Amino acid sequence: MVSKPKVPPITDLVEATEAAIVEGYQLGVLTELDRAAVQALRDLAVKISVQDEYFDALRHEQQDGRPPGIDNVSIPTFLKFCQALGLTVSARTAEAVKPPTEKAVAKSGVAKFRQATGAASRV
Repeated sequence: MVSKPKVPPITDLVEATEAAIVEGYQLGVLTELDRAAVQALRDLAVKISVQDEYFDALRHEQQDGRPPGIDNVSIPTFLKFCQALGLTVSARTAEAVKPPTEKAVAKSGVAKFRQATGAASRV
């Protein structure tokens, strides 16, 4: 009999983000080099989680009855940070973590730039 995967309980976004960060460090997905991006991810999680309260307060303060503008940037940015830090399924697939091939680097013009400037190749 196949056991069902353990599904984490629904929690606050900040708590879930922190748990993912801790596990990312424990699994070696995250390193000390990721500190700034991890902090930015934490800040975005806080911003998103308090967004509803913020918009409710703005609605009460406004005299003309117009709702405040919608923040359509924070959640996509949060998800991009998660992906960049390897905290999404797609970021952890073998395809996503493959280094670029020599052909891809040459096509991008990076090889020409490195040759012209004397920069070392990483591939």
